[in-house]
Amino acid sequence: MRKKTLKFGFALFIACQASQLAAQTPPTDFDFAKAKIGDWSVKAETEVLWSIDQGKLLPRVENVNCYGQSADADLSLNSAMQLNLFIRFRGPGEDGDIGEITLIGDHLWLYVDGERWEFANIERRPSALLNVSYPVNNDKDQIIIPVWRGFQAVRKTTKDSWKNFDLIQDKLLSAKKLAWSFKSRDWAVVNRELNELPKGWETSRYPIDNTHWRAVNEWCSRQIASDSARTLPTDLLKYTEQ
Repeated sequence: MRKKTLKFGFALFIACQASQLAAQTPPTDFDFAKAKIGDWSVKAETEVLWSIDQGKLLPRVENVNCYGQSADADLSLNSAMQLNLFIRFRGPGEDGDIGEITLIGDHLWLYVDGERWEFANIERRPSALLNVSYPVNNDKDQIIIPVWRGFQAVRKTTKDSWKNFDLIQDKLLSAKKLAWSFKSRDWAVVNRELNELPKGWETSRYPIDNTHWRAVNEWCSRQIASDSARTLPTDLLKYTEQ
């Protein structure tokens, strides 16, 4: 009976220690601004790196990020003011409801104030070197789940090399008229029987609503540069006082 009591007491001690440690572990990020801009929901957050200096827990800014989301796009901006814009290419589905209707293997046309760009998701080249032999994995019990890795890219003509999508993001923010259409679908990576292109895809052009994109980007820029981004919230100050 004494051994069971000792084991229970030790387990209770460990549980209490873990609970105290969790209570002392401060959050590694905090939101400092939120807003609604048209149909966009936006927020700005600061990532915090905690360290111990002379026995005191002290925070430092690791990064500041801003995120926006709408029906047509996602936008993010970091403390280096690097913009990342992700467009949802939407159109009417088989049931008539508006939603995303593109796949990874699609090549699209982007129309930016009448200027046409080809858009595609380009898969990254394998990390294996072409002239090196690698051992074959014959472990039948090992399950390898393929993960697609690549980047969004644009080019003016088929003679041009692909450029990162960053090249035209600023144009998209300020465009007066923005639309897209299908160019082709890569049937080598897409099952044709399960993923037919929408009816009339050859002639259909779908609008993209960029009404508030520039305003969202400007809001994010102001928040990232603000003092609020570098002011620890009151509820986190307690961790510096322990």
